[in-house]
Amino acid sequence: MGALSLSLTLTACGETPGADNAAGGAGEIKALAACAKNPSDGPMRETFLLVDAKALVRTDKAVETAQKNGWLRDLFVDVADPVKALTSGFVAPNERVTIIVLSSDGASGTRVFSGCVPGAASNAPNGSGKSSVGAFFTGSDSDALKEQQDQFRTRLIGGLQAAAAKGDQAASRQTGPLAASKLFESIRNSRGLFENGTAAKRFVIVSDLSGIDGPAGEAPDAHANGAFEAGVTEGYRSAFDFELGEVYLVQPEGTNVPDRAFLDGFFLAQSAELVSAATGRVGPGSLAPVSVETFKGNALYPSGAQPLTLRLARDAKDQLVASWLVLLGDHPQSLPLAGTMQCASADECTVTSKNGKFSQSWSPAPGGEPEFDDKMPFGGMRDFKLEIKNGKLTGSVSDAYVGDVGNGKNFIGIEAAKARGGQ
Repeated sequence: MGALSLSLTLTACGETPGADNAAGGAGEIKALAACAKNPSDGPMRETFLLVDAKALVRTDKAVETAQKNGWLRDLFVDVADPVKALTSGFVAPNERVTIIVLSSDGASGTRVFSGCVPGAASNAPNGSGKSSVGAFFTGSDSDALKEQQDQFRTRLIGGLQAAAAKGDQAASRQTGPLAASKLFESIRNSRGLFENGTAAKRFVIVSDLSGIDGPAGEAPDAHANGAFEAGVTEGYRSAFDFELGEVYLVQPEGTNVPDRAFLDGFFLAQSAELVSAATGRVGPGSLAPVSVETFKGNALYPSGAQPLTLRLARDAKDQLVASWLVLLGDHPQSLPLAGTMQCASADECTVTSKNGKFSQSWSPAPGGEPEFDDKMPFGGMRDFKLEIKNGKLTGSVSDAYVGDVGNGKNFIGIEAAKARGGQ
């Protein structure tokens, strides 16, 4: 919460689109036929699949790749196949997917594939997050879509082969402190590969982290209740900015995933929300945003105003997705937002929280009863309501457990204005 404080009184309540081509510079494979000519006309999100070279077994032949990297082939299909990934809702029709192999020596990664997943419409039908392929096509149009999807799939598998050619001789795990690992050194050195304009970012990170240490040299789960704070400290050491992205961590089958609280803190300190951490397969995905707006303003703490930014994005079901509030300062604190965004018109919307988390995403002891502390953003309060009208945003943060924030009020106000460009 920076230098500002409040005194809480608790109540008694318990790449640029262009002509499609099969190969780009330096061996990159492209499948751009489904990309919108104007990026703002396509899905407002891009997915980056970051594959640690250490997680790959180097192969030069397709048959060997299927045998030695079969689980990664299945993962590529889950993330970007134009039938399976669309049907599951993990990607939106025509969403761009970029695959980058991260160097095992910490150097910048290599982009091996980039393309837009061919789908039946620019957004999923009925806001379901699932694409009924061919639902809007008949006859020759449907045949053309199927041919485009077949071509995309062929090039996607080509991307897997290109990735496998850059793997190590044998798969291995990351070791030592996570921030200092070759994995995150390569991620930091690959920053320029993630630039994509205003689209929300989503990262699927493939690596074996079962050998990483906590910041003091011990396993993260040895920190017990201090795992989250240890993760935050390690995240600040890493000092990467995921630009308010979602992260899905995927480890090889049969490996141990580090303590979840440690990982949550590590990514949150780098402006990212860890959505899932699993072995073998990627966790369920969220719907892509259909609108994104950015606001700049202040949180009106009793001790003074603290600058903030808000990114409010909603999906086709009027649910907040890829939405954040960021309290600015020496160590910015980024809070993922969950709730609804209902709009009476393009210039008038109401945003309401849900799930009772919000500031609790920074709780030093996740789970159990809510924590309230001056060191937490908004003191740990869990609820917010925002009103947007004609480019102006007003609102408040409160909690049923908090009776006074130190100025005779039971809430902290928020005032902001739509940023130039608005998106």
